[in-house]
Amino acid sequence: MEHYIYIFVREDLGPVTAAVQSCHAAIECSSVFSLKDLPRHPAVIILGIKNECKLRRVCNYLVENNIQYVGFQEPDRDDELTAVATQPITGSDRDIFKKYQLLKYQLLGSNNKI
Repeated sequence: MEHYIYIFVREDLGPVTAAVQSCHAAIECSSVFSLKDLPRHPAVIILGIKNECKLRRVCNYLVENNIQYVGFQEPDRDDELTAVATQPITGSDRDIFKKYQLLKYQLLGSNNKI
């Protein structure tokens, strides 16, 4: 069975900071939930949340639905909660995440070259 980790990150941080904070949450998740014990590397889904207040609401929603999670608080931002990563999720337990949207940023403008 495929495992999924959901990372919620604040959209008000900007694209580069959101990417870094998502990575911090993923690292915390890997140590807390022993991902090495899974049969395969889990898929990662990154969801955008407008701000810290709404991210805290996500945490409450996860608790209400018996989903364990780990949050990352950025020391360089006065320990603001910047991202949250869930335990590995499988099957129909994933249905509670349908109401959230994927993180979307336009990272490159038309004048930028790779």
